Amino acid sequence: MAGDIRRFERDKQVYPAAVRRGLEHLFTGRLSALPAGRYELEGERMYALVQEYVTRPAASLSFESHETYVDIQFIVSGEERIGWTMDGGRLNMIEDRLPGEDIRFYEAAAAGCVSELLLGPGQFAVFFPSELHRPCGYIHEESPVRKIVIKIHLEQFR
Repeated sequence: MAGDIRRFERDKQVYPAAVRRGLEHLFTGRLSALPAGRYELEGERMYALVQEYVTRPAASLSFESHETYVDIQFIVSGEERIGWTMDGGRLNMIEDRLPGEDIRFYEAAAAGCVSELLLGPGQFAVFFPSELHRPCGYIHEESPVRKIVIKIHLEQFR
């Protein structure tokens, strides 16, 4: 699922309640001004990671998945290419940080198995546990990105 925060008021009724709450935190703009770090929104049930980094070539990045949290990845500034695939059964896991860090890393997927999202300021993508994603990719060249990742515990969807 992908969207633009500038259309949040128009589109909010179609999002699951937990995603809508996460997007409401982004819509206020309060998180965008905070320094990089972790911020509790609803305790461990929902929190924000404010990140700053330089994008990299897709070939240098791994796919990732989560088991306990859904991601809303929101671009504050810069632009980013995010690879996406549901083909996790055919990818070899290269690092497992479950359950402690709620992340697994996978080898690169075959080109024909990957869709790509190009996100710019104000745009977001939502990734559920079955969706492998490869964030931090550059579009044309390496460039700085400021991003907020809202982490929503799966219990919020029950």
